[in-house]
Amino acid sequence: MARTNKSGIDYFPFDVDFFQDEKVQFVSARFGTKGEAIIVRLLCKIYRNGYYVEFDDDTALLFAKSVGDGCQDSFVKDVVYELLKRGFFDKSIFERFSILTSRGIQNRYFEAVKRYKTVEVISEYLLVNVEEMNNVNIIEINVNINSINVDINSQKKRERKEKEIENEKKIKPQKGESDYEVLDELSFENVWLMYQRKGNKKSSQRRWDGLPKKAKLLAVEHIPRYVEATPDEKYRKNFETYINQEAWNDKIITKNGTANGITNTANSQAMGNGYSGNGANTFRTDAERRRNERQMLTQMATAVLQQPET
Repeated sequence: MARTNKSGIDYFPFDVDFFQDEKVQFVSARFGTKGEAIIVRLLCKIYRNGYYVEFDDDTALLFAKSVGDGCQDSFVKDVVYELLKRGFFDKSIFERFSILTSRGIQNRYFEAVKRYKTVEVISEYLLVNVEEMNNVNIIEINVNINSINVDINSQKKRERKEKEIENEKKIKPQKGESDYEVLDELSFENVWLMYQRKGNKKSSQRRWDGLPKKAKLLAVEHIPRYVEATPDEKYRKNFETYINQEAWNDKIITKNGTANGITNTANSQAMGNGYSGNGANTFRTDAERRRNERQMLTQMATAVLQQPET
C-alpha cells in the first residue's frame, strides 16, 4: 500500500502502572524481565508503524535478533501468544489478518495523530470509531487501486484447494487399505484438534506439513500423553514450538513421577523388546511398558552409582 503521508508517531504515552496490568503480569510470571522487554519493544514497533504491526515467522526471527542476548524467535512467539491469550492484543484480528493491535493501542494512536494532515487506515483493522476524525482516510482491503486484492488471492486459494482435492482422489487407496487411514490420522486438522488448538494455526500447519512421515507418527503417539500431562495450557508449549523442538522425543513426567514418553531407537534397544516395531513405536501392552520403564530406570541408577566420585 502506497503511503504518501507519515503514519507512525515519534512518542507514545506509557502508563506508570503498566507493569501492574494483570495481562503484563502473566508475561512477567512466565517469561521474566526479558518478556517485559519484548512487550515494550513490540509497542515501539507498532507505534513506529502506526496502530498495528504484521506478525509472522519472519517478523519473530528478525525481532528476536534485535532483542539480542541469545533471544530465540520461538521465545518471542511464546510471549506474543501469551499476550493474545490474555487479551493484551486483539486475538480475533490476529487470527484473521496476522497483525498485532488492540482497542487501547488504537485509541492512543488516533489521539496522537489528531494534528496530522492525513492518516490512512484500513477499515478491517479498526477496533475504534474514527468517523468523526476529519483527517482520516479509510481504505478497505479489497477496494481501489491502493488496496490488497483479496479476490485474486481467494481465487488462487480455491484453485489450489481444488487441485489438492483432485490429487487426493488420485492417490486414495482402495477401501480396506490402511495407508489412507494413517494419512488421515496424520492430517494437520486431526493433530491440531489433538493438541487442543494451542498456538498459531497458520505457522503450525506450515511446520507440520514440512515434517517427514516418521516424525509425524512419533508426534501423533506423543501428543495425547503430553496434553494429558499438561492440563493447564499455560505450561504447554505452543504447537509450532513443540514441532520446532521435536518435543515428541521428550519424556513425559506423569503425576506419579514416572517418566513416560517416546524414546529413540538407542533407548528402545536398551529397554529390550518392549516396542512393537511399527512406525508409531507403540508399546504392545501397558504392562510391558511399565516393566521396560522400570528396567531403564534401574539401568540409569546403576550407571550413576558406578560413576567415580570427583
